[in-house]
Amino acid sequence: MNHQKKNDIFRELYDLIISGNRRDFFGNVPQPQLSRELLRHKLYLNPSTFEEASCIFLMESMAANVPIITGRLGAIPETTMMNAVIIDKNPLSDEYAKEFVKNVVALLNNENEYKRLQRNARVKILKWNLWPDIAEDWNYELNYLLGRSNEVLNKYPVQRAWEYSKTGKKNLSRKILEKVSQNKIEDTFIRYPHLTFKQI
Repeated sequence: MNHQKKNDIFRELYDLIISGNRRDFFGNVPQPQLSRELLRHKLYLNPSTFEEASCIFLMESMAANVPIITGRLGAIPETTMMNAVIIDKNPLSDEYAKEFVKNVVALLNNENEYKRLQRNARVKILKWNLWPDIAEDWNYELNYLLGRSNEVLNKYPVQRAWEYSKTGKKNLSRKILEKVSQNKIEDTFIRYPHLTFKQI
């Protein structure tokens, strides 16, 4: 789809939103007001056509206990750490729209799944997206790039096992993982989605 056609679709959508028929359009609002509004909402619906690098409002929704239904473009799976209902279809297709509505209705009628998404999303976002955790991620990446691989990988045993596995040392890899708790392994693969169990 060309750029002009996309713009026409968005203009049509914008005109529909501001028409006021069964919708409230607030325009730009201050962040404190936006946060208060988010806390009283049931779902965050994100039928985006934009390939997000890291969507801040997804993170804010997770922290606010608001379950998310979204598309799969860009880094959305990594941002939500898969704690969202993710629609894996062309976001400009009729099929996507139908699937999106179907999942909204299904989630609103499934209290157990709704509460699971609430609980897991908040736990993950508070565990991995606070500034000390982000600083630790950068510490790992930068030290590794600077060639301090032994020092860094001794602190991160699952990553060390992954590095051994990449170079064909699968027995060493497995010996390391035998000494690491299952929770630690799972947390590592959530935090660093480029690692996969298959590679180890």
